[in-house]
Amino acid sequence: MDIGSSDMRLPAEIIWLKDYVKSWRFRGGYLEVETTYENFNPLLIRVKQVPFSIDKIWEFTGIVTVVDEKAMDEAKKRLFKRLKCMDIELEWRGLLRKKPVFVPSKALSELGLSHDPTLGEYLMADGEIVKYINSIQPADVRVLLEVMHTEELWPFRNRESLISSILSYIENPRRIVWYVTVEEYFIGVRMGSTAKKVVMLIDRISRRLRDFFDEITKATPK
Repeated sequence: MDIGSSDMRLPAEIIWLKDYVKSWRFRGGYLEVETTYENFNPLLIRVKQVPFSIDKIWEFTGIVTVVDEKAMDEAKKRLFKRLKCMDIELEWRGLLRKKPVFVPSKALSELGLSHDPTLGEYLMADGEIVKYINSIQPADVRVLLEVMHTEELWPFRNRESLISSILSYIENPRRIVWYVTVEEYFIGVRMGSTAKKVVMLIDRISRRLRDFFDEITKATPK
């Protein structure tokens, strides 16, 4: 759907981000937005209820495709496993003045994968990323490499079979796609400006992911 509709009919998120929206639709529980950004697309948005609370949290996920299925080869499949070990999430550390740091994704230990801190250190060295994180103070930021399409995960009823399937995919991935997710509580009149900053953060991380991929590809033996 385009954004020419009356504002009364538009989701709040589309109104907040209307300067960056080409089209949008609801799909699989998400608001899927085709944006004007070049570093990621689409943008997936959903609102989640916080357990045991009346609060809600907004989840924004930018899809960063660096290698599609047609371009995948054996060298990139080997690189995929190395990159998967770099999955990260945000943690705030410190007592008086909390500092953002990227730590290993909790899922890595469940998969039996050893964490490689290279990507987290690379992103945290970027001043713009740190500036946006400190400004937004997001509840979470995650940078995860895709393992199977979302619809392929739905049939699994137990954790063991899911983990087994993910590990099999890691050995034979079809493409290289990062999911950049920012979660934030939206309260008060500044919701629109916060949403814009969230998308700017996603765009900056996406740009640096592309730079990182180019650098690590050049440095990896064929």
